[in-house]
Amino acid sequence: MAAAVLQSVALPHLVIFGVKVDLVLLVVVALSIRHGVQQSIVWALAGGAIVDLLSAGPFGTSVVAFGVAAVLAGTFGPSLRQASALLPLALTPLVSVVATLTAAFVMALLGWRVPWPSTVALVILPAAVLDSVAMLVVYPVVSAVDRG
Repeated sequence: MAAAVLQSVALPHLVIFGVKVDLVLLVVVALSIRHGVQQSIVWALAGGAIVDLLSAGPFGTSVVAFGVAAVLAGTFGPSLRQASALLPLALTPLVSVVATLTAAFVMALLGWRVPWPSTVALVILPAAVLDSVAMLVVYPVVSAVDRG
């Protein structure tokens, strides 16, 4: 809940190249890497619901997107984590792209206009880069909190 509030209140003021870090998504991905699908899906659903309540978009968009992210990261992350501490972080750009595309598809299915070329070029790809850099900070913080 704290990540969702921080994302809604503080992060809109920290826009880089027109995008902002999706902090709740990154927490979900970090927890998925650490615990796998079963535990992280709960965090994805709860975090997605809170983000959806705090956003102007259609309710359920983040729930679905974060759920997909939890399944993807939770399926591959734990085994990558056993191989190397940094290897799971390589999942972040892929998971960010898939989650953001999922959210865009949900919005399009609900009748929202999604200009695909500009959405991919100006939102999805820059967000994946920014999320990947931010994960270098988020993952160690989540790991430290998760241990204690």
